[in-house]
Amino acid sequence: MIERIKEKFKELNPVSAFDPSQFNDEIAMNTMWNAISRNSSSFKSHTLDNETPNRYEFKPTIFTKIFAAIFLVLGLGMVVWFLQNSGIITGAEVEPEYMLLGIGSLFAIVGGVMLRTFSAPIVFDKSNGYYWAGRKSPETVHNVAELKHAAKLEDIHALQILRRWKQGSGKNSRSYYVYELNLILKDASRLNVLAHGNGYALVDDARELAKFLDIPVWNATTVNA
Repeated sequence: MIERIKEKFKELNPVSAFDPSQFNDEIAMNTMWNAISRNSSSFKSHTLDNETPNRYEFKPTIFTKIFAAIFLVLGLGMVVWFLQNSGIITGAEVEPEYMLLGIGSLFAIVGGVMLRTFSAPIVFDKSNGYYWAGRKSPETVHNVAELKHAAKLEDIHALQILRRWKQGSGKNSRSYYVYELNLILKDASRLNVLAHGNGYALVDDARELAKFLDIPVWNATTVNA
């Protein structure tokens, strides 16, 4: 019971002792320091890739792709097995195992959603002067303001690294820390870039990205790459 209370406190109060005044920056004092990421993983989901001298992009790791593909393939396999053995196609008089169909469909949907979500572009491009996350780039829309996850590179003031406690949802699921990378804009607003469980990798990627953008990294965690 005491351990659960401690874990809940960590989840609700991940940066309670952090003082942004150490950065000696008014924008740091005006921005928020609570975690804002919604989606995350316990493993390193993305890695920073320098495609060209003017472009950096976060791409899903091989492990991430395999992890999502396992769900998709396993689910599709269950659906195919059901169709082949249920009598629906052959007309044989057997009792269909609809539970297997439901589980297989769920696995396939989860795997497909994960593949699509993790493979969505996360780009910092100096050639057009924009950051964006998603399948729509600034060049494909008439009004960039329509994009919820986009900003001019010149408007990015700093990179923010935060940590929060992720409580396991089930009895056998483990709890872990999630490290998130946010953009702090010049108006002190924030955009979440990504979040995963490998703090050292995220801090290392953030520092490389900060050099590319020529901005500081504001690390509110105890992790240093």
